[in-house]
Amino acid sequence: MLHTESSNILQYSPFNSSVDPSFWHKLSQVKLDIDKLEEKVRSIWGYYSNAIPPGLTSFLHVDCSAYNT
Repeated sequence: MLHTESSNILQYSPFNSSVDPSFWHKLSQVKLDIDKLEEKVRSIWGYYSNAIPPGLTSFLHVDCSAYNT
């Protein structure tokens, strides 16, 4: 495989984000029922969509499924 210098360039793609109200409801449930007073780091999941066709902005969305609890 031929590697060119341009294939090693890090590129940034701007994106819009959206937080569904169900995310905040699930956050309160997790904080009150599971984490309680702990302030540990918790990973979340989201949906990222790369813009197709070119020219549209990419999109990141999180909802109640973000916690996978």
